[in-house]
Amino acid sequence: MANGSERGWKQNPIIGIAAIAVLVIALVLILSRVRCGGGGGATAEPTAKLTVACAACQHLYEVGRADIGCSPTDDDEIFRVKAMQEAKCPKCGHKGAVIAFTCKKCGKPFAPPQSSKASKDFKCPHCGKSPWLK
Repeated sequence: MANGSERGWKQNPIIGIAAIAVLVIALVLILSRVRCGGGGGATAEPTAKLTVACAACQHLYEVGRADIGCSPTDDDEIFRVKAMQEAKCPKCGHKGAVIAFTCKKCGKPFAPPQSSKASKDFKCPHCGKSPWLK
């Protein structure tokens, strides 16, 4: 069995070279994604503002990085977590928010449904369509 596989590599070295090239390319892609924070890319602009919904009253408002003590060098995931923990609602004063969803039909933000049961029949408050499907 070993002789058959050795003969294949020796008769057609292009297969071996191609296999090594594919492995090297895959390794480079994997390492670049890990170093750049999971695919966002090193040159991606950080999110400047997030639209959030108050966890208490569902009021929609924008939160900037400076509003919650997030530096421009913090990645977007840290910004999202800090926004959910630190954002203070301008309407009711509650500290804590959820990231607002964006309707796939009309593109406007909305507060997410309170429960998974409610999300099944949920309609966008702006266009009245199901916001989950295009």
